[in-house]
Amino acid sequence: MGKTRIWLTLLVFGVVTVLSGCSACEEVKLKAYEKTFFVMDTVVSVQIYTDSEAKANLVLDRVDARMEELEGILSAHLPDSDVAKLDGLGGIEPVPVNSATLAVIGTALDYAQRTGGAFDITLAPVLRLYNFSPGNERRPSQTQLKEALSLVDWQRVELNPEAGTVYLTEAGMNIDLGGVAKGYIIDRCLDILRENGIEFGLTNAGGDIGLLAGKPDGSPWRVG
Repeated sequence: MGKTRIWLTLLVFGVVTVLSGCSACEEVKLKAYEKTFFVMDTVVSVQIYTDSEAKANLVLDRVDARMEELEGILSAHLPDSDVAKLDGLGGIEPVPVNSATLAVIGTALDYAQRTGGAFDITLAPVLRLYNFSPGNERRPSQTQLKEALSLVDWQRVELNPEAGTVYLTEAGMNIDLGGVAKGYIIDRCLDILRENGIEFGLTNAGGDIGLLAGKPDGSPWRVG
């Protein structure tokens, strides 16, 4: 009986050792891949770990394409975006928008309510007056500022998810999603990584960070 137990113990130990070794081998096979591109007016870096360069290229290209697609929908600076469509239609009619726009505006209105209006996407008319583009800044008159501020009120944004529309109820109103859109876009890109079996990844969009766990060896990501 004693010898039998010893052999069983050695056998179990051997199996566990082999399995652990295989697991370690699987981790060693994971390599780091990175893609850097310019989108949302900033440099975006996406790093992932996977076992195949072909898979890495496919996933990173999908992330790049999705980011560009969402920028085209949510940007305040692109003429065909949903935000541009809303511009000029305040007080006129509800505007059909993409589901991503509905989601982002819904989140923004929730933030506005939680902060008592401190976060307000309808600040766009005021931002335009100051024109914060480097080298083109300007200071508006008090009259201009007062008029623009009269258009700032998140409670005058009507969201209709069932109809898929957004309505700015006052003429001259507009929105800027810059304070929330980038985070939404990063989250959607992390979704792409998960859907493609990526367990370890980092997205850095000009300082806005999205993470999937740490690195395969357990070490932390370096940010900055």
